This record gives sequence, C-alpha cells and structure tokens, in this order.
Amino acid sequence: MKKPESCLYRLQILLLATVFAGPSFAQGDTVLEEIVVTANKRGAVSLQDTAGSITAITADTLERTLAEGFEDYIKMVPGLTSVSSGPGQSQIVIRGVNAVRIIHNAPQTRSLAGLYIDEMPISVAGYNPDLGVVDIERIEVLRGPQGTLYGASSMAGTIRVVTAKPDTEEFSGNFGANVSHTEDGDINHRVKGSVNVPFSDRVAMRLNAYHTSKGGFIDNVAPGMEEEDYNSEEIFGGRAQIAYYGDKLNAVAAVMYNDLESDGPPDEYLPNPDDPVIGAVSKEFETVKLVRDFYNQDFFAFNFNLDYDLGPVLFTSATSYFDMEVVKSLDDTYRVLAVTPIRAPWSDYQAWDTSESVIQEIRLSSNNDSRLEWLIGGYYEANDREFLQTQPTPGLNAFFVSIGRPPPCPTLTGPCFGAVADSVFDGTATIDSEQFAAFGEATYHFTDALRLKLGFRYFDYENDVYLLGSGVANGGVSIDEDLLKEDDWVPKVEVSFDVSEDHMVYATYSEGYRLGGINGFVPEVCRAEVEALGSTLSGPFHSDSLENYEIGAKTSWLDNRLTANLAVYYNEFDDIQTNVPLNCGFFQELNAGKIENTGFEGDFTFLASEALTLQFGFAYVDSEVASSIPGVNADGDEPPYIPEFTASGSVDYSMPLGNGFGFIRADVRHVGSSGNEFSSQPTISILPSYTIVDLTLGYEMNNWSLSVFARNLFDDDVITNIDPDRIQPDQLSRGLPRTIGVGVTKKF
Repeated sequence: MKKPESCLYRLQILLLATVFAGPSFAQGDTVLEEIVVTANKRGAVSLQDTAGSITAITADTLERTLAEGFEDYIKMVPGLTSVSSGPGQSQIVIRGVNAVRIIHNAPQTRSLAGLYIDEMPISVAGYNPDLGVVDIERIEVLRGPQGTLYGASSMAGTIRVVTAKPDTEEFSGNFGANVSHTEDGDINHRVKGSVNVPFSDRVAMRLNAYHTSKGGFIDNVAPGMEEEDYNSEEIFGGRAQIAYYGDKLNAVAAVMYNDLESDGPPDEYLPNPDDPVIGAVSKEFETVKLVRDFYNQDFFAFNFNLDYDLGPVLFTSATSYFDMEVVKSLDDTYRVLAVTPIRAPWSDYQAWDTSESVIQEIRLSSNNDSRLEWLIGGYYEANDREFLQTQPTPGLNAFFVSIGRPPPCPTLTGPCFGAVADSVFDGTATIDSEQFAAFGEATYHFTDALRLKLGFRYFDYENDVYLLGSGVANGGVSIDEDLLKEDDWVPKVEVSFDVSEDHMVYATYSEGYRLGGINGFVPEVCRAEVEALGSTLSGPFHSDSLENYEIGAKTSWLDNRLTANLAVYYNEFDDIQTNVPLNCGFFQELNAGKIENTGFEGDFTFLASEALTLQFGFAYVDSEVASSIPGVNADGDEPPYIPEFTASGSVDYSMPLGNGFGFIRADVRHVGSSGNEFSSQPTISILPSYTIVDLTLGYEMNNWSLSVFARNLFDDDVITNIDPDRIQPDQLSRGLPRTIGVGVTKKF
C-alpha cells in the first residue's frame, strides 16, 4: 500500500486556487444565495432558519462537480461516510452510528440511515440503490435521529434526494457527456439528458435518462481466469414525471428505473506468495477470482404525491411502490477450503434477492399564520422480500464416496442433504413485514424569537419469517417459521431562539429506532458458539434505539456573506444490532450492548467576492462501547467503520473570459482511519486514513459548457471496506484511483 499523504499537503491545491483567484474584495450588495429545504415536511424553509444540523447540496454544485452518484456527493458532507463493497453495495454511516458491516447474506438487517427520493423511502441495508444524479434540485443531509417524521431506519440521519419537478413556464432541457480514464484502469464514459415539456399553464412533463460505463481498474490474476480491469460496470436509468398544478390541487406522478450490471467488485488481495490460493497476487489492484463475480441490481419505482389546499389545513398524500431485484455471485472458494476437507477446484456463492414495497403516507398540516404550527400523519408500509442462496461446489458428492463414507446423496448428480447437486448450502428466506405508524410535530411560537417543538411517532410492526436451510453444511433440511411483533413510540423536543436576525441557537432531544428480525441459516453444529454468546438458534434480535442530545447554532455574518453553523451532540445507541462471524462458517445476529457517541461538527460558507466562494466543514466523533457483550465487544471498544475525524472543503472561482466565463473548482475530502471490527478483536484490520482532491476547470458560453476534471488528483489510496471474515485473508474494497477526463453540456 502506498503511504497516505498528509492532509495539509492535499490542502495545497485549495491554497493555489485561492492565489489564482486573486484579491477578494467584498461587494456591498453581494450576499450568499439563500438555500431552502423541505426537511420538515411543511414546505420550503430557509436552511439558516431551520433548527438542526443539515447540509444541502445545490443543483449548481452537483452540475459543476459533474457528480454521477452517491460516492460523489458524500464527499461534500463531513460526518457522512459509507462502507462500500462495490457499485450498489453501500452502507451509510452518519455521526458514527454504526455497529457492524452489513454482509451480503443478511436480508433482515436494516439500515441505520434513511435514503429518500422525494417522498419515497428506498433504503435497503447494504444494497442502497445508487440512482444517477441527473436533474436533481438539491440533496439534503439531515444529521441525527429523524424518528418522528421519517420513522424506522433513520436513527442516524436521513438523506433526501429532491428531484427537479415539471415546469409549466417553458420548454427546456439539457444534454451532457463526458469521457475519462482511470489510473491503472480503462476508459469510462457517461451520457445524460433531460427535457421539460409544458402542455398548458397547469400540466407539464419532465423526462430524463442516463447511461454510465466504467471500465474497471482491478486485474484478476487467477490462473486460467486472467483478465485486466475486470470490475467494469454499466448503469442505465431514467425518470419520467407528469405534474398538474391547480388552484388548490397539486399532483406529481413519477416513475423511475435504474439498471446496474457490474462484472465484479473492486476487491484486492494483498500479496502473499506462500498462500496456495492468492499466491498469484504480486502488486496493488490485483485479486484472485476462480469464478466470475458479478452484481446486478434492477430497480423500478412509482411515486404519486398530492397536495390539496383546504384553507387553514393542507392535505398531503404520498403513495409509493418499488421493486428491486439483486442477482449476485461471489467466489467463495477460500472459505470452503478453510472450513471443510473438500478439495474443490472452486466454490461459487450465488444469491437472488427481491424486495417489493408498498408505502402510503398521509399528512394534515397547518396552512396559516399562527403562533401554533402543526403536522399530523399516518404511515403504512408492506414489504415482501425473498432471499435465495446456493453454493455450487464441484465434486462435493464424489468427495464423500472417495473417503469411503456412505454417500449422503441418492446419486452423484442428485439432491444432497436437500440441496441441489454439489451445493454445500442452499437457503431460502421469505420475509413479510408490515408496519403502521402515527406521527406528529407541533411548534409553538411564544414570541417572534422563541419556539418550542414537540414531536412523536408511534409504530406497530410485524415481521413474519419463513426459513429453509439445506445441504451438507446445514446437516440436512431445516425449516423454521417465526413471527416477531414490536410496538413502541419515540419523542422529540426542540427549543430554538433567535438571538438576532442573523443568529439562532437551538437545543434538541430526539430518538430513533431500527426494526428487529429473526436469525436464520445457522445449523445445529453452531449451537455451542451461539449459546456462548447468550443467543439461541433461530432466535429473534430486537429493535435497537438511539437517544440524542444536541445543541447548535445557525449564524450569518458580514452582511450575509458568511454562514457558520455548529453543533455539539451526545447520543446513546442501545441494544445495538450486530452480526458475529462464527467459527462454523455462519454468523449470528444479536443485540450487543450500548455505544456512546460524543461529537462536534461545523459547516462554513464564505462569499469572498461575487467570483469567489469558500466552503469548509468538519465532523469529530468519539465513539466507544459503554456496555459490552462477552465474545462480541469490550467496554471502551471503538466500533467498526467509524472515522474519528472527517473534513471537506472547496474553493469555487468564476471569471469573465471572452464571450463567456471560466471557472475553477477544487474540492478536498479527508477521512480518518477506522477498524473493520470492534477494536478488541484480535482479527481487526485498519482502514487507513485518506485525503482526496478533485479539481474541475471549465468554460461556459451560449449555453455550452466544457469541463476538464480530475478525481482523486493525487491518486491517494482509498479503502472503502475490508471484509471482516476471519476465515480468509483481508479482501480490500478499493475506491476510485486518479481519474482524469473531459465533459461537455448543452442547455436549451
């Protein structure tokens, strides 16, 4: 591994850009553009007037940085990180709220952070759909538990991707394309386009589409399977919206589609010439895959939002449906060779995961000027999920014959212990869940400056699980069916006070929660290990929860040319859900004690002149186990995948040039080191800190824009995940190496 450069060295590019910009003389009428957010579900409100720690990324920023997906925009948000195992396989971490890496065969594990497209929740733990950043109005990142308004799986925070809506004013659109090359890799290209079509002064339609091709940068060096840049990927998708805007009724219907096909994850094994399996690896960006890995994710969604003005009350309805299918293949040869005496040439783990949800939310909210503002609503979600897995391993049946044991299978090509021929393990999980919730928030203005907000959410949840396991590793056929029911409520209390027109302080107590589930696919041979952890085979793991205490300030200075927002928080993450790798080759999910997080974060924007904007943000968190479970963690442990310090900054400068104007933008992102397990585990591996710099140079004229860009300009090593499987050597997931390209955009 290359030694990471210092953060200060990386910041040099920002200093150079500032020098390039020349003197920064403030203009008397120059102020920062107001950013509005809709996070409170009561209409658009200025970001600076909204209590709570929120970062908003505007459409202009997304376009200027040529953002394509999730990994591009999280760079701009301190305290927001992801554990990524490859395209479409991200786990969102906000404010250090995490207890485990979500693994590929844990369909009942749920997200700790919510992901929304407009009003539609689309979070799928570990498999969050990464829809293309095309025709987006803004992205809002809400830190801290959002349990009252956003419910389950928003206990660490919520990301809201707000799409641009149809416009009845004029016909418009845009087209963009870029091409780039990745260091030690292949060519990448992307095309995108959108069009807005008004039909009348009340009806309009908006369409967009995109296609991305990435060439890969990992070489497979397995003998007989050699392939350069094998981790290529293709993404195709789009969105169609039609809107009606009436005197009292507004309605928007949208369909969206995203198809991801990846030939392999960005995995890397470290060189070890003495290892019989990975001995072929000799340098960075190399792996050994004895079977062809792939990951395909197909996402379709429909959303219908309606607002009706009833005078003093506004009625809102949000109806959503989404269907996601994942097909995945992983080379699992190393694990099979490590835990069994079978000398198979390869073992291929295959999984099919389908998730279908119907979601309905209705709200009533106050719609007049009054000291009391309120919102009350109901929520219903039905989710059907089916997870299938199999492990074909050539020669499995013949192996038993070769060692002189009675063949456990009727024939050498027939079913074996209930599994398909030559499969170590087959598993089926059918998970039907249903959730009802009632929620509300009310804000009372005691004076023009002092406000009190009270909120609540009550939820009632039912999880019906059917599990079927079979195969040699399972010891035969096992069937289990369980029903988990839970209900509870979460409160919120918030006080905010305007010290002056430009300075607000607030204090918040809030809670969040994540739903529980049922353990499965753990055979009898693992019983002793499971019971030593204080758990049971096929036993439930219950909801975990988070209590958050926070104080903060939203401030504007220098005649609204500088904003400085700060927050300090303490939270208790209790009954944490985690999965524990077992020596028998399976894993167990259980509630494993309590984690305490103490953090401090800041976000600053300075408009130095009409031409020059500077931004900087940071997040610090001290996270440790306060109550432990023997065999899982220890008091004082640092939880996995939580960097202590993250920071991001940017310099954006524009200047007249010829008949148009040019711009330069530099973005820097620093992420501290973290472990892939609780820090007391002897098998822990460390994800090193990294600092990346992105640079964009552009020129705009007559609705045309030409950009030259570099991502990870200094080619720093970025490790986004280390597989914590204790049976095999570390398998690193690599972030994007240095990538340089050119892009063009036309607006009409």
